[in-house]
Amino acid sequence: MNLLDKLKSLENSNSTEKVIARYILKHRADVSRMSIDQLAKSTYCSRSSIVRFAQKLGFTGFKSLKIKLVELDQILLLTDNSVDANFPFDKRDNTNEVMKKIADLSIGTIKKTLAQLEFRAVDEAANTMIKSRNIFIFARGDSQIRARSFQNRMVKLGIFIIIAEEYSDEIWVAKNIKKGDCAIFISYGSKSTIYGGIIKDLNTKNIDIIMITGNIESGLIKKNSILLTVVQDEKDNNKISTFSSQVAFDFLLNTLFSKIYLLLNINK
Repeated sequence: MNLLDKLKSLENSNSTEKVIARYILKHRADVSRMSIDQLAKSTYCSRSSIVRFAQKLGFTGFKSLKIKLVELDQILLLTDNSVDANFPFDKRDNTNEVMKKIADLSIGTIKKTLAQLEFRAVDEAANTMIKSRNIFIFARGDSQIRARSFQNRMVKLGIFIIIAEEYSDEIWVAKNIKKGDCAIFISYGSKSTIYGGIIKDLNTKNIDIIMITGNIESGLIKKNSILLTVVQDEKDNNKISTFSSQVAFDFLLNTLFSKIYLLLNINK
């Protein structure tokens, strides 16, 4: 979950946190230039409340929160949001226009996914995969194509991944996942009731779960899951293709592969 998502989630928390979160979301650019005293005055809160708020978001204090706000603004400022992820081109576009729009969409998707990714979650996911006895990936449709590509790359590192739904036997596969194994779910919307049942079963066995999704509000996400989020600009049905989601998944999986490669070589 990125910083903006965390702030939005705190809008429904206690009154003090709600006031601070709403103010930062509304005046993000101004807050990055404020002192803690100025923010406290603007939100009618104490300095200690601001510090506790920053710590709840995972920062050491207000200063580190401001640094993250600046980084986020820089990434979003350089991102082209003019291309519709669902209908990036139309029948009036010539070939050059189509190429540019697809390129802009791909670049924008990667930049926005970068803004959402938490490096600690990437580190945790990479370390979890390295120490796991067996790795199972649950993914369907276009997402399974990304999973198979990732599976192929991981062979080069001596890590062999099992596609749980290869023969439509995901329920049986899940039943045989044991402590010490790892389960990865790649699902853009994360709305599958079948996955819900599988995850519930895996949680009872204390299996490590890595959830790769664009839907941070999904009921499939559990507190003990490692969450890797991508940008969610696509609609469920009203779109030409899954351009944006698959670019985002590829970027995230390439990042995960790269981190695992580094860890394996550092430890040699």
